Amino acid sequence: MASASEVARKRGVIRSRITAINKVLSNDIVDPLNVSLRLDRVTELFRDYETLTDALTEEDENHSELAQAEILQDEYYNMAARVKSVTARNSSIGSTTNNFGAPVGSSTIIERQQLVKLPVANLPQFDGDHDKWLSFKNTFLSMIDARTDIDELNKFLYLRDCLKGPAFNKLSLYDTSAGNYVRAWAALIDEYEKKRVLIAKHYDGILDIPVLNIASSKELIKMIDEVRQHVNMLESLKVTLDKGIIVRIIETKLPMEIRTKWEESLNFDAFPTFEQLCKFVSESAFRISALETHLVRDHIPTNNKRRQEQSNNYHKSRKIDSGARAFVTNTHGNCPYCSGNHPIFKCTSFENLSIQQRWDFVKKERLCRNCLRSHTGACLLSHCKLCDKFHNTLLHSTPMRDANKKQQRKSDNKNSSHSDNNQAESRL
Repeated sequence: MASASEVARKRGVIRSRITAINKVLSNDIVDPLNVSLRLDRVTELFRDYETLTDALTEEDENHSELAQAEILQDEYYNMAARVKSVTARNSSIGSTTNNFGAPVGSSTIIERQQLVKLPVANLPQFDGDHDKWLSFKNTFLSMIDARTDIDELNKFLYLRDCLKGPAFNKLSLYDTSAGNYVRAWAALIDEYEKKRVLIAKHYDGILDIPVLNIASSKELIKMIDEVRQHVNMLESLKVTLDKGIIVRIIETKLPMEIRTKWEESLNFDAFPTFEQLCKFVSESAFRISALETHLVRDHIPTNNKRRQEQSNNYHKSRKIDSGARAFVTNTHGNCPYCSGNHPIFKCTSFENLSIQQRWDFVKKERLCRNCLRSHTGACLLSHCKLCDKFHNTLLHSTPMRDANKKQQRKSDNKNSSHSDNNQAESRL
């Protein structure tokens, strides 16, 4: 929660603003837009102040600041009422006359045009960054300092509202008064307008522009904008520039493709100007941007083409996958013979049946005779391992006979080999 001293300080700021607006309202000629803008700013501050005083009320209902808050509230609403009266009177006058003071009923085209309310320009902000000082200074001088209808007290308040961070701290030494505006502005100039430092920064900014390896419209425009900004700032510092050197620096930063075209466009007997180079690079960036747009458009299919390609891919994938989709099996189900948690070809009870009994069970349960599962469509699994016909090995008509023959051959070969070894040992 804010301290009482902070609340009192904010009250002082609001009261000084109210006093300044009342002073403007006492003039013979009052600019309604001027006082409306001032009122908007005071209203924001007054709402913040009310929030702080409400917090103080919750803590201490008899706080001394609350009496001051009531007085300030009366001052604010009286001032706001005067401003509303001025703006309402101006609106009434404006409804019967146009921008040239002529009656609205006049028949000329110009007199019929309705006045368009332009957006209010935002004041510049400055946080103490030396690189931003000149831009802030020039903008503030044009928008606020040069205006004769704003007194120095309000100029000081505007200046303080534009600052933040280290720059705002510089003004904390000065009380809110008309006489301190010139002193505060001089303090900012003394702190941030280090001419040698600023000149060096802008020269470095030009020298440090990166070399472009690829001709990109975005990067080319960015390069020219940055160079122009540095040149403008140097000129505002009254620096006499040799723009021929700047042209040469930029030439070394260009992509080879652009640099080659630039060289082809030049006259051997005349060194190009800075504006000539900027125009060439800007036009090159525009052409590249147009080509980039066409390339992107060519690679993006139309909606109908995209839908057709998606449809073709879909049908193609269905055709390729039709066999696999038809071969639907229940590999994780229970054994159809004993209901155990295993496939039928691992069922010992099923293996104990005779070949004919196995065939009868497969036919009865309508199982696939090749994989011993229930499915639709063609079976894609391998066939009998003994005869390679379309049935499971467990359904082979003479599985035991064939197995016995193979086992007998292995046994005979083993015995023959053993006999030969014994005869060889006896000879030794």
